[in-house]
Amino acid sequence: MRIDNVIEPKSSFLSMEKDTAIIVTEMLKNTRLKKLLKYTTPDALIQQPLTNEESLELLHKNIRFIPKLTVDSSVLNYVIVNFDNFTPNYTNPEFRDNVIEFDIICHFDQWKLNDFQLRPYKIAAEIDNLFEDKHLTGIGTL
Repeated sequence: MRIDNVIEPKSSFLSMEKDTAIIVTEMLKNTRLKKLLKYTTPDALIQQPLTNEESLELLHKNIRFIPKLTVDSSVLNYVIVNFDNFTPNYTNPEFRDNVIEFDIICHFDQWKLNDFQLRPYKIAAEIDNLFEDKHLTGIGTL
């Protein structure tokens, strides 16, 4: 028996899965970003690099794709990645243009780093450096 309605959908929304994988891979390669998220002290950038296990623990804890924070006993630093504002691409209808948002959440007590640096802006600078003018699965650049 053949059911015609059960086929793989062809939707540009499915490229989000690939984009998410690319974003995670790039973020977990960045030693400075991982330190800024993991360590809550002002000297975060001079701490030891994270091990592979510690890096993977950041995923779904400090690096999130579901825009919900739970109350826990520790005060962490977070990056929430969100895809929003999907609009048709008029030059190529196979794709939708969208905005990728990086929400950076840090407790006020953890903002100050050494030498007048502020943690949320350092995190933003690392993310900006990772993805500015980079290509994900679509036809354009970030």
